Amino acid sequence: MSSLEEGLIETSSLEEGLIEASSLEEGLIETSSLEEGLIEASSLEEGLIEASSLEEGLIEVSSLEEGLIEMSSLEEGLIETSSLEEGLIEASSLEEGLIETSSLEEGLIETSSLEEGLIEASSLEEGLIEASSLEEGLIEASSLEEGLIETSSLEEGLIETSSLEEGLIETSSLEEGLIEASSLEEGLIEASSLEEGLIETSSLEEGLIETSSLEEGLIETSSLEEGLIETSSLEEGLIETSSLEEGLIETSSLEAPRSAL
Repeated sequence: MSSLEEGLIETSSLEEGLIEASSLEEGLIETSSLEEGLIEASSLEEGLIEASSLEEGLIEVSSLEEGLIEMSSLEEGLIETSSLEEGLIEASSLEEGLIETSSLEEGLIETSSLEEGLIEASSLEEGLIEASSLEEGLIEASSLEEGLIETSSLEEGLIETSSLEEGLIETSSLEEGLIEASSLEEGLIEASSLEEGLIETSSLEEGLIETSSLEEGLIETSSLEEGLIETSSLEEGLIETSSLEEGLIETSSLEAPRSAL
């Protein structure tokens, strides 16, 4: 994680997952039980991203304002959202489908039981996107402000968000997933049930990182100010922290750590 201010990161039972957060302000990222998934968040303002049980899916969100994206159980789907204003997109049980929306104002798009479908939306403001039952899907959203993205039941998925401000990202039931977030301010990242995961945080200010039940996981934090890192029940895990100021690191029930703190 990079440049976190007053952020909270919680990870539990990670399996081969990587979480990176970049340029998040007052954002929340929650991941749980990731399988081969990648989550990247960048340039989100007051946004919420929730992903649960992703299978080979890719979600990218950037430059959304007050938007909501919800995805659940995606199969080989691609969703891209950009430049939506007060729009709602709902997709459910999409299989290799294509939906493209651009520059929507107070619009509503609902799709259900799509096969071979793709959803693309750009520059969403106060928009809502809901997708459910997608496998191997891709969701791209850019420059989210006060947006919500929810994904559920994705395996091998990728979620990218950048420059989040007051945003929330929640992912659950991902294995071998990657989450990247950077420059978080007052953000919260929660990951649970990840194995062989990697979490990197850097330049944290008043941030909290909690990890629990990690197996073969790596956590790196650097340049923490008034930050708290808590790890519990780690197996073959590595935690590295550097240049901590008024920081607290707590680890409990570690087995075969790869490196000492």
